Amino acid sequence: MANCAMITITKGSVSAKQLENEFRGPSGPHSTWRWFAKGISDNVFQMRFPIAKKIDDIAFFAGMEMRIVPTVSFKVEKWNANAGAKAGLDTAWFRILGILSIPLEKMFEHKVCYVAYLVALPLEVDKGNLKRWDFVRVKCGYRDVTKVPAVVEGVLVFHFYDFTFQREVP
Repeated sequence: MANCAMITITKGSVSAKQLENEFRGPSGPHSTWRWFAKGISDNVFQMRFPIAKKIDDIAFFAGMEMRIVPTVSFKVEKWNANAGAKAGLDTAWFRILGILSIPLEKMFEHKVCYVAYLVALPLEVDKGNLKRWDFVRVKCGYRDVTKVPAVVEGVLVFHFYDFTFQREVP
């Protein structure tokens, strides 16, 4: 998506149709390019350009004013795939204690991921640490890693266990 841009309205308000007309004018009456602005959120639009170089040329400027609606100013940036995201994902390594009641011959990566999934999104398991007696290390993603609960109750192999999560602070 090198030829897609994110257009942010910095001052004023404009519709997608007005934004399309703003870019349709300079390309000339004989241009066959179909300008289409897609609204992503309030005052943020996605637009595809004929070539990626045109985005680089326009994105050089910090802000521009529209010719059609002079009270509106906007800026053009390269497309960011995370544009509509609500929040980012924090990551941290956690030590999980309480998983040791499982026999080592039944200790598999998918069971550790299941336990980690009780509180966060498991991203990576320290396989070298998988057969340790005291704890297992898992890299987890969470909205805010400081708010991961310390103790969680979960079912594993038809029994309830309390799992303790300790965040490793670098």
